[in-house]
Amino acid sequence: MKLKSDADTISFLNAVKACAGEVYFVTSEGDRLNLKSILSCYLLSEKKSDTRQKRLW
Repeated sequence: MKLKSDADTISFLNAVKACAGEVYFVTSEGDRLNLKSILSCYLLSEKKSDTRQKRLW
C-alpha cells in the first residue's frame, strides 16, 4: 500500500495504533520504519512535510 501525500496523518497514525501487529513504512531509500515507535512516527511526519515543501517550490 502506498501512502498518499494528502492523507490525514493523525487519522492514519491512530489507525496504526489500533492494529494488533507491527506496521512498517518503507521509505524510498529502503529504510523500514516501525510505525508503533514514536520516533518512527516523527520521522514519517517529517518526511511527509518535506515532500509537501518540495512540491511548493
